Amino acid sequence: MRVSMGAFSPDGAAARCIQARAETQATTIILVGTAFGIDPGRQKIGDVIVSESVFLYDDREVIDAGDNAGGYIVRYPPTARKVASGTWHDRFRRLAGHYLQDGNAAKIDLGIILSGGARIESAAYRDELVAGLPRMDQPVIGGEMEGMGAISAALSTDPDDPGWVVVKGISDFADAPSRSKIKDTRAAAARASAKAVLRVLQLPQRSS
Repeated sequence: MRVSMGAFSPDGAAARCIQARAETQATTIILVGTAFGIDPGRQKIGDVIVSESVFLYDDREVIDAGDNAGGYIVRYPPTARKVASGTWHDRFRRLAGHYLQDGNAAKIDLGIILSGGARIESAAYRDELVAGLPRMDQPVIGGEMEGMGAISAALSTDPDDPGWVVVKGISDFADAPSRSKIKDTRAAAARASAKAVLRVLQLPQRSS
């Protein structure tokens, strides 16, 4: 099922995923597409990032710091972080091992994916956003715009009802130089994420 860019347009991830669940009683949602990477020194275009959790960076409270400098404080509620299906990110962790063994040019990175409404084309803003997050037990590996909408279709607090995971290929690093090449890199990143999903579906189930 195709969704438009962003979460909350009429054809966005929220509306389409809620509609699809109602019509099909789907038990799994895998969000496939493109995202920005966080660390161009460690990551590269075409690498695949997989959500162990998704952090909704727009879900925040911004208040005055209470001093005369005009500063402010950003607070994130515990609900800003949504844990993805353990079943699915375990399968992608296994696939990451296969990629290493096979010498695949792309690698699979698992961790926290940021999701929000901003179209980011600024390394300074990207780094400020990451630096302002609360301390967490997983690394932040990238960001995108549709995950927060797809999660809207998961009405239960159980991450396996439905099982969901975000799988995105890195198309840029949310800065002007990499965004200037997005027409060339977006298709390759999308293919990388789709191939990862197809391969993980072919992995044999673990015996219980």
